[in-house]
Amino acid sequence: MLDLGLLSYSLGLEFLFQSEGILMTQRRYIHDMLLEFGMDECKPAATPMLEKLKLVPEMHASPVDVNLYQRMVGKLIFLSHTRIDIAYAVSIVSRFMSCPQEPHQQAVKHLLRYLKGTEDYALLYRREGGEIYMGSPTPIGQPMLMTGSRQQGMSSFLDQLPSSGIAGSSPP
Repeated sequence: MLDLGLLSYSLGLEFLFQSEGILMTQRRYIHDMLLEFGMDECKPAATPMLEKLKLVPEMHASPVDVNLYQRMVGKLIFLSHTRIDIAYAVSIVSRFMSCPQEPHQQAVKHLLRYLKGTEDYALLYRREGGEIYMGSPTPIGQPMLMTGSRQQGMSSFLDQLPSSGIAGSSPP
């Protein structure tokens, strides 16, 4: 068996080992996804979904390319496993995979604009006193919105990554 060292990238996930714990991100995956869909130069959005947006199956709008829509939403579903802040929005847009229309695709593009502004978010598995705690998505320096039960034993924080690259970073 060969020791390959600390894990740095696997299956679209990047890992950075720090003294506070382990950062896990999909920054590179998001960047590649934005490039693929031509949204790498888009203006960032502040929220994953527009407020008061009502999406229904029959919007009486023009249909869009089903294959493109399914590829976009499929990538967002994969991303939502580490980006809990987009999970609800992804669950909404994934309801229209069989017959997407223009308003549905606009909602997906809005979600991609949100990801453009939050590319550097990461899950931080923090180890304090031998335990790992749970938090919700928030940039560094802002208070956590919730903490999980210590009985659960494993939890996560969402923080912004340092400006240095992740791949090839050395452990503390």
